[in-house]
Amino acid sequence: MNTFLEVNFVVCVFYVSLTKSESLSDPPGHLQPLGSHMAPEGQITTVSVDNIPPPEVFFQNHVLPGKPLLFRGAAKQMPAYSLWTDEYLR
Repeated sequence: MNTFLEVNFVVCVFYVSLTKSESLSDPPGHLQPLGSHMAPEGQITTVSVDNIPPPEVFFQNHVLPGKPLLFRGAAKQMPAYSLWTDEYLR
């Protein structure tokens, strides 16, 4: 059985106003670890579930309060998991 991984990329473009002493070849924060410009806000705890909760529960318990949720094995419950074989995609 083949396993497919869907990866979505989000591209963010930032326009930075540079002074005359700065150059475009070395923008602020260049080659610094992501988030190094600020102090950590605390520990992030992630809840994981083996099933997909109803939309209302997910929205109330995770979206509104901004709490991360890890769906373990959720892709196996989707039709594409068994439908999208190599032969089907060819």
